[in-house]
Parts: sequence; structure tokens; C-alpha cells
Amino acid sequence: MESAEIIRTPRMAVTVVRGRRKMSGTATVLGSHIILSLPRSEIWLLYSKIAQITKRLSTPSQPATLEIVCKDFLALELMFQSDNDASELHEVITHFSVPATMKGLTVFRFPPPLQQGAWQVHASLLEDYQHMGVPDRHWIRSEFNSDYKLCSTYSAILFLPAVLQPSTIFGSSRFRSRGRLPALSFRHTNGAALCRCSQPLSGVQNKRSADDEALVAAIRMATDTPAGTLNIYDVRPRWNAVANKAGGKGYELTENYTNCTLDFGCIENIHVVRDSLHGLVRACRGEAGQASVFARELEGCGWLRHLRTILDASSAIARNLAEGRSVLVHCSDGWDRTAQTCALAQLMLDPYYRTLAGFEKLVEKEWVAFGHKFSDRHAMIQVESKENAPIFLQFLECVHTLAETYPRSFEFNELYLVRLFDALLACQHGTFLGNCERERLENEVYFKTNPVWPDLAHDVELRNPLFNAGAGPATLLERKARPLSVWQAMYCRWDLDVPHQRDDAICSALAELIAMEESRVTGQRVPLTDEATVAAAALPTVLADCCTVCNKTFDMLFSRHRCTRCQRVFCAACFSQEASLCLPCRKASL
Repeated sequence: MESAEIIRTPRMAVTVVRGRRKMSGTATVLGSHIILSLPRSEIWLLYSKIAQITKRLSTPSQPATLEIVCKDFLALELMFQSDNDASELHEVITHFSVPATMKGLTVFRFPPPLQQGAWQVHASLLEDYQHMGVPDRHWIRSEFNSDYKLCSTYSAILFLPAVLQPSTIFGSSRFRSRGRLPALSFRHTNGAALCRCSQPLSGVQNKRSADDEALVAAIRMATDTPAGTLNIYDVRPRWNAVANKAGGKGYELTENYTNCTLDFGCIENIHVVRDSLHGLVRACRGEAGQASVFARELEGCGWLRHLRTILDASSAIARNLAEGRSVLVHCSDGWDRTAQTCALAQLMLDPYYRTLAGFEKLVEKEWVAFGHKFSDRHAMIQVESKENAPIFLQFLECVHTLAETYPRSFEFNELYLVRLFDALLACQHGTFLGNCERERLENEVYFKTNPVWPDLAHDVELRNPLFNAGAGPATLLERKARPLSVWQAMYCRWDLDVPHQRDDAICSALAELIAMEESRVTGQRVPLTDEATVAAAALPTVLADCCTVCNKTFDMLFSRHRCTRCQRVFCAACFSQEASLCLPCRKASL
């Protein structure tokens, strides 16, 4: 059905309610998004970002209302002058927000200009393995999945032990859930290998597979040093793995796998995590000033506890690799918790993955090539709600935690992570469409869309000004007593009543960096009597929290302006755009 047949009233009057604020304006309804034009700003609502919409028709005391909750945590109410306007917009959003197929997404209905040569799918993957020194005499590129018949959710390119016979490879695939056999993810400089797979089909009868046992043994021996033990790291809670035996799946019995140990990581499944995020969002949207209620709800939802469990499991995997022990990681199907922990372990071990280019390749390999179910987990198209889960969001938040703990070790900043998550939800690039490489090929994603990475790489505001490739530690395995906290830039960015605070460690590092630079230029040591002030002046414009003059808290509605003279950041009311000066500097110049 064409957009013109669905959109019968392209422009209507609305009152937008956000928190305790009401703003009257108009809604312009387009085929890809809705533009809410307000007195001082615009809000663009992309259909792909809308998670939930509730319609309430008018009553004698209340106008017709649509309650909209977005996947990026924006929540608002739209009030209408008539029930007809509310019903029409409700129908439009319902139709466009969750299409039946991938071809119904906005990026296919309104194709963008294609960037020639932008897609480097397998080239990027091969470059990443070459960075590890693979292929070599222990690991070779396998062509057995070129038609996706070995494993339909893996990339066409896999790296496997060189000694394996084809029958062993296919036999192991048949013994693993969804055919996701053990394959190389990362090789440490000491030769230890990180491999990933899905759970074995052992069942209550404890079935065995000689082919799978041979593949695991080949992984253990694929090193120049004398083969030691291999750690099989099942990142699920132990009781979950035991319960899966009733369904014909389960976990490895170490007596069947020579010189292997088995550990469990205790990371909860997608259903627990989904409910936990709902609790976190409820806590963040609670009444302002109710600190005790917020603390109780935050503790009750368990979100921070889940993040700590993921970081602890990733650290355990990384430590094994750093000590020379190869590790085989899996959860149930090997596309959620496995992706989280394998990616984070590599981030902890290899500084390359903390650069923009390296992080891009890390996400492409661990999340895209190894088949994380982006489409299902973020409800891009019609799918059972039980499939939705914020797995990739958890990963990004763990990366943010590491970046704040080691503020000089990452080339990108937290805004980069937020933008990456927003790009995933917007579905305007092809990188995260579908559930696997095969689906992207079947839907011509690589021929009709653009990747997300070029747009992010060229934005200087997404770079970390503190990054120094040689200043930080090579590995991020040092245990720092750093409590986790709510990621305000992600979950509270739309809240007009929450003052966003910069992290103390980042502010201190910024102040130190500025002092060092000024000392280098002037030859004199610069005293830091007010570190917070110095750090605020050095922050990128987009990270400023409030106007220097009126202290208005910035959010996505109100633009920021940097004065060309004093370099402070101001709201539009305290800034002269004509002169590019703040009002105090403008007054002083007259």
C-alpha cells in the first residue's frame, strides 16, 4: 500500500506533552517519519524507532491522545483536537513502524544515494583476521560455508583448525545447536585462541560426537607452544544449561573432551534482560526528587547487576587468553551472550579494537558476521515480542563503562556509542538489517543500502579528545573498584528535568591534559585551581550540559552554541547567532 493511501491528513495540530511540559505545534506526517514542529524546536519521530503506541479517545475532560514510547527511550504524549486525527495517526504509525518484511523498511521504500565501494563485507573481516596473523599453519580459511549450508547464520567466511577433515567439520556442525560449530574468533599474540559456538546437542542421555570432540581437540592443539588445557566457558547460569538438556541440548561433559575444563558465566537470558530494561526505564521515568524510590527500583530491576556479570565473565575469558589458555565460548545458540563476552574480551586485550577502525571491525565480526539477530532483537519487522531483547545495548553500555574507567584508551567517546545505537534503531543503513549475512544477501542489503561506518567515522564530535594510543594500559584487566551507574547519556537524554553530569575521572583527565598542553606551549606550569571549569571549556559542544548564562539544561530539543570569543557554550536565548558571540561577549564588544 502506497504512503498516499495511508496518510490521509498530512498535517494536523497537536499538543506535545513531555514530562511536566506541554508545547503546542503541528505534526507533519511523511512516509518515513513524523515531524513535530514546536515553537523553539522540532522533533523527528522515525517510525522504525517507535516501540509502543497507545490510543485514548476523547472524553468530556480529556482530548484524544496517543502515548508513544520509542526504542531510544523517548516517551511523549500527543493530544489532538479530534478523535479522527488521533485515529488516523495511530493507523499510520501502526502500519509503518513494524513492516511485515524487510523490504517494507524505510530504507527500501526511500532508497538513499548509494556510496560506491562503501561495502567491504568480507574484505573487512579478512583484514581483521590478518591483524591476528591468520591464516597460518594452524588456522586456515574454510570455504565450506560459502553457500551457508554448513551453518545458515554464520558468515560465508570461517577460520577453522588446519588439520580438520571435511567430515569432522560437518559432523561437529550437526552436533551443535543451529549448526553453529566452533570457529575462530580471535587469536592472542601468545597463540591462545578464542573460539565461539552454540551449545552441544547432548540431551539427558549425554550423547557424544567424535567429530565435535576432535574439533575441540584441534582448537586446543592449534598453538606453537605445548598444548595445555582448553577452557570451555558456558556463559549461562549452570541451572539454565542443565534445564536445556531436557530439550535435547545442554553442555559439554569434560570427561569426553580431553584436557578441557568447564566454567559457567551466570549471564541471564534474553527474557530476564528484557524485563530488567523495562524496570530500568520505569525507574528513570519516576517522579523527580524521589531518590529513595529510584534507588529501590534500580536495585530491583537488576540492570547494573547484569552488566557487572557480563564484564566479569568477559574478564575471566580475557585472563585465560592472556595466560596462554585457549577458550571456547558459548551460550545457548551462540548469538547473544557469546557475542557480548567475546567482543568485550577482545576489547580488553587488544588496543586495536579501541580505535575507530578496530571497533568497527570488532562489531562487524562478532555481531554482524557471526549472526546476532539484530532484526528480531530490535523488532525491525513483525516478530514475536518474546524475541526482543537489548543484548547489543548491554554490550555498548559495557564498552561505555570501560571507556570511562580508562578515559585515554578509547579513540571514540560516549556520543559515538549513542549514535551507533540510534543508527541501529533508525534502520536507515544496511549494516544491522536482518539476522545474519544470508538474510542480508537475500534482501539485497549490500546492493540497495549504505553501511553505517563512513557516516560515523567522519564526525569529529564522536572522537575522544583524551585518546592517546600509547598512554593507557595495553590490557584492561586491572580490577578497579568502580561502581556502575545509570548511563545518563543513553537513558536520560530526553528527560528535561535531569541534569546530566560528566564523570569525575573524565573531567580530571581533561583538566590534566589541558594543563600539560598549556605548559608545553608557555614553558610554565599552569596551576589547576578549578578543574571542573577547565574541563568544561574543553568539552565538545555537543557534550555541554547546560547554558553558561541561564543554566538551562540541554537536551535533544534545544540547540547548543559555542561563543567564538570565550569558547563557552550557550542556549539560543543567550547567544547572538549573527555575531557568533554569547550575549555577554556581544555586549562587551559594542
